[in-house]
This record gives sequence, structure tokens and C-alpha cells, in this order.
Amino acid sequence: MRRWGSCPPGPRFRYEWRTPGPREGRLSLPARFATLLPLLLGGCLIPFPIEEQAPEENHAPACEAEAYVPPADEIRDYDPLTDGDEVVFQISGCDDPNEDDRLFWRWFIDYNPLTGFIADRGEAPPDQRGGAIRFAVAPCELSRTGGEVLHRVDLIVADRPFLSSPEDAQQAERRNQILPRDAGSHRVTWFLRFDDRRCR
Repeated sequence: MRRWGSCPPGPRFRYEWRTPGPREGRLSLPARFATLLPLLLGGCLIPFPIEEQAPEENHAPACEAEAYVPPADEIRDYDPLTDGDEVVFQISGCDDPNEDDRLFWRWFIDYNPLTGFIADRGEAPPDQRGGAIRFAVAPCELSRTGGEVLHRVDLIVADRPFLSSPEDAQQAERRNQILPRDAGSHRVTWFLRFDDRRCR
């Protein structure tokens, strides 16, 4: 589609009208007007500017729920005397529909927004997505209560780097868990229960 517009100065057009001969066809009035119109308007056609292509839609990463270790829908009971020194939490098969997205993740234990303590962190380039994201915790090294305790373990996997400062007051309540507004994320929560009186 084109529109008419002004043009830089150029050679002038000279138009002469003559009566067609007996062997020449005669132009109808509309045809004559269509012939003269480009000359009257300067003879230039200016195309409309090409619209910019819309940016690619961002999709959140996803992980295989059946690959959660331990399953995220149950409490992991731990016995310090029989289960060893560590408990491993792990997910795998994390991928992103956007081919060029890098993955970033952070682990939290008993997340407190006042401190935002990060238990572990990592990232993976696009060609290394899908591998295991693993975190080992030593329960007896956590703060003790002198009895049975329930700890919470959170994992956040995102397709954008975490922000170091909040963009608004609401984000300020999630220290070290803040993501850009266009980021997609996948979150998993586990619970770990044990009696810390059995720790040696």
C-alpha cells in the first residue's frame, strides 16, 4: 500500500495534449484523470514505513514433576541416626519454550524476607538445560529447637537473572527472590521433618 507525498526538487514534467488520430484509441475521462494525477502531484510515490516485528512472547520454564526428589507433595521425614548426614533435594528435566533463554535458580531454607538468605544458586546456558538441579542439606547443621522441627525448602527456577533491588514496595517483601516483570519462573517447595535431639 502506498500514499502520495512531496518529493525533493527534480525535473519538471511537460504535458502536451493532442487530439488522437483516427487510428489511435481515445481515453475515457477517468483514464485521462488517472494519467494526469501523478504529474499533478509531483510524480512521486512514498511507501508507508514497514512496521517493526513484535518481540517474541516469553514463556515460563517448566520441570518434570515426576522427577522431583523427594516428591514435593509429601513431607520428607529424616532420622539423623539412620539416614546419614545429608538429605538431597533435586529436580531435573527443566526446559524453556524460548530457545535462547538461560536458566537461573536459587535455593532457600526457611526463607525469611528480612534476610533473604540464599542457601545455594546456579545457572545453565541454553545448550545445558535439562540437567539435574541438586541441593544437599545437612539437617543437623540447621538451627536447633530441642525437639521435632519442620523445615521448608524452596527452589525458584527462572528465565531471567534475579534482581538485586526491588522495583516496587511489593517486591521489597521478597528479598533475593525478586525477578523482572517479564520473567517466567517455576517454583517447588519441600518440607523436611526431624527431631534435632537425635543429632549427634
